[in-house]
Amino acid sequence: MQVVEAVPPTGISCWINNRDRSNIYESAFDFTMPPLQLSDTSSQSYTLLVKQVLLKNYLYNVVASESDVLSIIVNGVTYDNIFEPGYYDTTMISNSIQSFLNTINPAITIAYDSQESRFAFTIPNGVTLKFLGFSSIQSRNTYQYQNAIDRFLEMIGFQQNANKDFVGPTITVGDDPVNLYGTSFVDVNFNGASFPTIHSNQRRNMRTLVRIPITTNFGELEVFEPGVPITSVIEIDTLEKVRITLTNEWGSVLAGPTTTTFAMNFLLVST
Repeated sequence: MQVVEAVPPTGISCWINNRDRSNIYESAFDFTMPPLQLSDTSSQSYTLLVKQVLLKNYLYNVVASESDVLSIIVNGVTYDNIFEPGYYDTTMISNSIQSFLNTINPAITIAYDSQESRFAFTIPNGVTLKFLGFSSIQSRNTYQYQNAIDRFLEMIGFQQNANKDFVGPTITVGDDPVNLYGTSFVDVNFNGASFPTIHSNQRRNMRTLVRIPITTNFGELEVFEPGVPITSVIEIDTLEKVRITLTNEWGSVLAGPTTTTFAMNFLLVST
């Protein structure tokens, strides 16, 4: 953590930056906070005001055990495909699904309509296809596996098409537009010590300091500056002990390259 300025008489402006994390082998999204260097520690209790959060959107939209499974039934036989984790654009995800379909029946094809932002599957004569969703697989595998199937269908716009028989020849189009965001928001959590000392005016739980809506495309910088100040009352020793953990809307630690930039600027004011 780097102190960038003193704000007289009792304020200190600080940055948290994951590139300065104590252990470079830790995750960019779950790391030990660097030591806090305060010139004045006469007060042990501070109000923390979040000023700005920076996050490079290199977040994966296909995450292992979370959004990486497509399960279909073709003419009564169930086929599962587990995709490699990473970020997929429409071309990559279309090619990956087509490769999967080719192992079943190359006459089943997928195409993307960029104007409608929807995928469409062409199902040939003599083929009945069903996209398996949550209600069809409750007796199979684990709860986490079920979520991975539903979230993948939601991403490609086919969650509402699930558990229906599509009889060829036909073309079935996704009921919803494609949504390739890996998550709609990111929570910045203090994880590890002295949770009860954190009292935030926008707290979702005892750990969450701030919630960042994700609005940028892959590779762009997400800049979040709260319109209403987000404040927390916190003890100084808490800042010396905790980890910073960034989680998605399902509460899982973010997945992405370890070089992904995250930084947060906040003001400490003596209480």
